[in-house]
Amino acid sequence: TDRIIGAVTSIAEAADRNSGRAAETALAAGALQNAVLQVAATSEENSAAAEEVAASTQEMTAHAAKLEQTSAQMRALAEELKATSERFQWERRKEQLPVAVDRRRPQAA
Repeated sequence: TDRIIGAVTSIAEAADRNSGRAAETALAAGALQNAVLQVAATSEENSAAAEEVAASTQEMTAHAAKLEQTSAQMRALAEELKATSERFQWERRKEQLPVAVDRRRPQAA
């Protein structure tokens, strides 16, 4: 009977050790599950952030194109204004130029 009691005691001790290991394994599995959930949440946040960045980039590209178009229009208007101003100044100078009067006597033919 001592052998039986020793064997049962040995089995009970092994069961206790296994029970403790099972609890540790359960805790580790819970921690691992939390870590996986955090990675998944972070991945979703990163994906959403990447989509927002892509949308912002497209919007900024459209704004840049519009700005370039407006800039080109302004350059064209500036050139037109410059040319008009130069013509106006030339016309003003022509009006202020003294007119040469031919005071020679007409020659007989």
